[in-house]
Amino acid sequence: MLYFDTLTKLIGIPYRYPGSDFDGCDCWGIVKLYYKTILNQDIPNVSLLFTKEKIETFKPLMTDLCKFPPFDCFQNIPRDKIAVSDILVFDRGPFGAHCAVYLGRDTMLHIYEPVGANGDIEIGSHIVSASSGGHWKKKIVVCWRLKSI
Repeated sequence: MLYFDTLTKLIGIPYRYPGSDFDGCDCWGIVKLYYKTILNQDIPNVSLLFTKEKIETFKPLMTDLCKFPPFDCFQNIPRDKIAVSDILVFDRGPFGAHCAVYLGRDTMLHIYEPVGANGDIEIGSHIVSASSGGHWKKKIVVCWRLKSI
């Protein structure tokens, strides 16, 4: 029960770039805060990797990043082997990369601030289907697992 009580504290955190605390998070920040709050694990801060300017450089290397610091604390996981607390990394095209924490049962915790074609803005951390009708599932580039867990 402690897991779910703590997890609910991560829901509704406002979007803030860069951020990795309860006052506001970007997508890597919510992953970092989950790891610290739920798993008592510090992971490196790599928020800058997920900007649209950086993703073009790193996208071809995304599956190899685990070989280099600070990413060497992670290991690549095949999509069909993902487990609770694994990190899902997505390609959002012109919006850059995105990441989320897999919660099991086809759900993930994430936060983002997309602006849709009609100007809608979705802000705040929330739990959503990891497949969302295929929207997120087809955008997965790589899945990472922290080696120490």
